[in-house]
Order: sequence, then structure tokens, then C-alpha cells
Amino acid sequence: MFQHGISVRKGLENLVGNSSFSQFNGQHANGSISDADLTTSVELASQHDHTIVAIGEFNYTEKPGDIDDPALPEGQEKYVEELAATGTKTIVVLFGGRPRLFGSIPDHAAAIINGMLPCELGGQAVAEILYGDVYPSVTRSLSFPAVTLDKTTIAGSGDTLAATVTVTNTGTRAGKETVMLFLIEPFRKISVPEMKLLKKFKKIDLQAGESVDVSFSLSAEDWGVYKPQISNGLNRIVEDSKYVVAVKPDTWCNVY
Repeated sequence: MFQHGISVRKGLENLVGNSSFSQFNGQHANGSISDADLTTSVELASQHDHTIVAIGEFNYTEKPGDIDDPALPEGQEKYVEELAATGTKTIVVLFGGRPRLFGSIPDHAAAIINGMLPCELGGQAVAEILYGDVYPSVTRSLSFPAVTLDKTTIAGSGDTLAATVTVTNTGTRAGKETVMLFLIEPFRKISVPEMKLLKKFKKIDLQAGESVDVSFSLSAEDWGVYKPQISNGLNRIVEDSKYVVAVKPDTWCNVY
């Protein structure tokens, strides 16, 4: 915890006051919990319509924090299951800096929020998301497995190529979405590191159930890359090659 940081509990207190909820530190990050603490946790959950469960990882850095198994501790799964069995709507907030396997947790959780590694005001941000005051619409800089491919329409004319994708808000609340267009050259003759390049993006507002067509235009310059040449600086070239235009909701953009 940061010295002057805001925990989830403090964030909730700032938002709704400390008399609006009960709080209990029940489980250790490794999934262990005493019988007495489990009994207290279950009793509190049974007395409330909604229960917020913060789970996740220890503090870690670099190599010492490496793991061999992406699954969350079994005890965390069982903890969520025990709380949900009381009939309370269980909202899980996962804290950690990498993708983890949830196991049976999605079967018992009414909602899951990926809290990532929160900053000093992370607890305030989580509280505002939980109460619907803020719609979380930031695009992650890392990718999670198992995302689906968006379907696009591609049309070319002269030196310009247009791509249009239909984006639908399938939820029940208004929200925002960042639509990203990537240009991919699967096989490249020159030695440059980028396999895929984020060329265009737009952030749009969507009402619940609303569909919006988002269009992008790629000019001849968008297809070029800089080829490093010793003593000759950087020269922008366009290879005669096959390209893939992809519109994806994530930066991983796995289209193969």
C-alpha cells in the first residue's frame, strides 16, 4: 500500500460512507483462511445483497515474482464459492499484473473487475466503477487470451483503402469503446521489429444496445516502414507484399 494511498475500503467510504457496508479481512493472498474467519466471512455475506471480494496476488517484482501456474490459488476459488452459496451477489475484484486463470470463479460471480496493479488512487477508482459512477473504457497495453475477431468491410480505390467495422454495445449501460486498426505484414523481407502496427484508432460513445459503423482510411504513407541503413539514415519504404488489415478490441490482435 502506498503511504498516502486509497484502499478499496477507503474508496467506498469516500463514496458512500462507512455505515453503508461491512468490511472484513478474511483470506490471505495464498488462498489460506482459518475456519473462524471463513465463518465470519460467510455470515457477513449472508446479511448483504452484494458482496465485494478482493482477490489476487502478492506484491512481486521481476524474476522473483515469476510463476509456473497461471491458475489462482484453489483457496481463492473456494472462498468465492462459499460466499456466493449464501445467495449474495458476489462481485470479484482481481488485483495483479498478469493474466490469471479463474477456474470456477466465473460460475459463482455476478461480476468480475480486473483491478490490475492500482496506483495510489486505485481504491477510489475501483469504488467508482463498482457504483457505476465511472465506465472503465481504457484499452489495456497487454493482452489477455481468448478474445474474438471483429468483422470488417474493406474497400480500396486508387491509393486509398477504407475499412469499416460495426461495433455493438451488447450491455445494458452506456459506455465507451476504443476501436483500433492494425496493419500486419506476416512476412517481411527487411529486418524491422514490428510485425503489426497500430495505424488508426477512434474512441466512441455507445448507448446500451446501440450499433455504430466506424470507418478508417489508409493512405499510401500508412503502408510504409522505416528501413535503417548505416550512414544513410532512415528511409521509408513500402514493400510489395501481402498485408492484413485487422480491427480488434485488444492490442494482442491475434488474427491467425
